[in-house]
Amino acid sequence: MKKLLSLIAIMLMVALSVSSMVFSVSAEGAWDGVTAAPEFASGDGTEASPYIISNGEQLKLLANLINDPTTNAAYNMSFYKLSADIDLGGNLWYRIGLSATPFSGVFDGDGHTISNFLVMETPAALFGNATNSTVKNLKIDYADYFGASDCGAVFVAKVNGNASLTIENCEIGAKVRFTLDSLGKCARVGGFWGDVGSNAIVYAKNCINRGKIIVTNNGGNDASIGGIGGAFRYGRVENCVNLGSIVSACTGEKTQSAGGIIGLIIAPLEENEATIENVINCANVTGYTSCGGVIGSIHSGTANLKLTNAYSFTNHISIYADEAMALGAGTAIGSIRNESQTATISNVYTIAITDLASVGGKFPIEGTNVTNIASIDALMLDSEFNAILSIFGITELTLPVAPEEETEPEVPGVPTTPDDTEETDPEEETNPIEDTKPEETKPDVTEPEVTEPVQTPTTDAPGTEKPAEGGCGSVVAGGLAILGVVSLAGVVLKKRN
Repeated sequence: MKKLLSLIAIMLMVALSVSSMVFSVSAEGAWDGVTAAPEFASGDGTEASPYIISNGEQLKLLANLINDPTTNAAYNMSFYKLSADIDLGGNLWYRIGLSATPFSGVFDGDGHTISNFLVMETPAALFGNATNSTVKNLKIDYADYFGASDCGAVFVAKVNGNASLTIENCEIGAKVRFTLDSLGKCARVGGFWGDVGSNAIVYAKNCINRGKIIVTNNGGNDASIGGIGGAFRYGRVENCVNLGSIVSACTGEKTQSAGGIIGLIIAPLEENEATIENVINCANVTGYTSCGGVIGSIHSGTANLKLTNAYSFTNHISIYADEAMALGAGTAIGSIRNESQTATISNVYTIAITDLASVGGKFPIEGTNVTNIASIDALMLDSEFNAILSIFGITELTLPVAPEEETEPEVPGVPTTPDDTEETDPEEETNPIEDTKPEETKPDVTEPEVTEPVQTPTTDAPGTEKPAEGGCGSVVAGGLAILGVVSLAGVVLKKRN
């Protein structure tokens, strides 16, 4: 019952603030929010002849076929390809891939954009659970995500254990806003993926995030937020850029890491290392207990991390937990959790910030090769730096504006922190929302804007700024958001698995 009340409260606040949604005006032929096509435009699902998706009805068909246990096996390990931009009409979207029926295919956007939709999910994402899957050549823009869960992402909420995700040539537009209430759980949230199960591998290449990510409430022990990925164990992240601000608006007595690229590195093994190279963060990052321009925190254990050709351009890297809880902040890495960790760090450049080290925390890496620079202009002749920018057609970068001047998304409500402060095992799989038992939430539904967390730590938590300018709110979205108070509270919970 408490879980239901929490979701209803969030839906009410979203409905009340629908005029601030970032939707653009829908084109003729946009999805009606209900209809699923009887078949795809063409194709047989093979690599040579993928299923062609040309409109919202056919995208909804894909979601239905993957999420239904009776059709999942027949359509899951298949190839899908967009043939046109998809306008979802400002309607509610339900994710592709559930925990019991994950997505395991190849989704090729072919350079097209999916836009104009609202997600109110547990977890919130375009793709929910993924197993040995690929998403490529896709852009998402003009979308609002509101979640109440232990993970979430604009693209893929969770990569299942002993599985892999490949995501390449993908973009999150500047008119995307992602807001998640962690419900006090160990929430892992990112732009392109959120959480990773045990032994999960991620390969991310040529991806750029321009959207904004906020996590509210106490995120649980070793929760994490990242502009590209929430948590990362094994694999490779290369040629990726984050331009969207990252904000942890959490309070409590548990850890929360925030990073411009990756929130948390979780103990990669030597034989299956984690490599991050040719990445740029040019956005403000605010964390609760640990915060870094590139990586929020490196977890305890042997972290065989290779970080090279990384750049962080911001004059705002900060944490706001009190001294007893603070783990560290750094222009490159927020904190390292164990003195026995190993890492290879080279060619890392950050803007110098007064009184802030390159690598924060109790155990800085010996011999760290991080160079502080006075301005971005100092790197304009750096070939690796310019090569990354050229992938996305960027000719120059400027430092982000001060946080108080940013157009951050509204936070739809901050429930009170649950009384249970028991720490979670970081290696333990995060539980789906059915297993969560948060205390009853008490948001003020008549005031959807939250300017600071409910519980105020010793130092001031960051406020939320005004929403970005994003065109007209959708009339259809407004109506459905209100109807969601009645219908989705039951439907969303009923379809959990």
